[in-house]
Amino acid sequence: MATAKTLAADGYRVYAGFNRNVAALARLEEVGATPVKIDVTSRAEVECAINRILTEENKLDVVVYSVSSPLKYKPVFSLDWSDFQGHLETQLQGFFHVVMALRPAIEKGDRITLVVVLTDTCLQKPPRRMAHYVAAKYALMGFVKSLVSELSKTRCTLNMVSPGLVETDLISNLPAKARELEAQNNPMRRLAEPEDVARVIGFLASEDSDYLNGVNIPVNGGNIL
Repeated sequence: MATAKTLAADGYRVYAGFNRNVAALARLEEVGATPVKIDVTSRAEVECAINRILTEENKLDVVVYSVSSPLKYKPVFSLDWSDFQGHLETQLQGFFHVVMALRPAIEKGDRITLVVVLTDTCLQKPPRRMAHYVAAKYALMGFVKSLVSELSKTRCTLNMVSPGLVETDLISNLPAKARELEAQNNPMRRLAEPEDVARVIGFLASEDSDYLNGVNIPVNGGNIL
């Protein structure tokens, strides 16, 4: 939501995807975004959404990929493969569908900036009880880096943002005590706010970042190993 608001304020016509979170509709419209119903695990739905935007706008300047299945905090030996598969389908397969849908525009020579939201666990020691989520994020990071290498001669750039815990609905089922402990252990003594991440995404979407490609920016208050 904060990213949609930031990009809209920067003058972009924003299309914001949603799937099951119907409650987000009104909030998206409030910040000036056009909601688009889309299940990223469906290649047909992704292609339909991107083709709609290209038809209405005749171009697509920036794509921000920030999608996740609900988090379930489980120790490794309590996980089933389906737990991994769910996150892999949302993170990796979903972004694969986006890239494939953008292929004609990329090969035509359109200038497209892609920003992928990861997690700061891709930069430091992974937390416990989140192996399925972390594994999917690492897979997504590997795919993005491979794309940077393969698409280096196109006008498409790909960069990543890796926030720590952010005060969003995604961590709503994380116990309050755990969130408080995480905040106390952070050098800034707080969790990230959505606006902290949105401002970095806004920079990567702007012309000021034109010479950046393949970077992964931590947005975690200086929290390191």
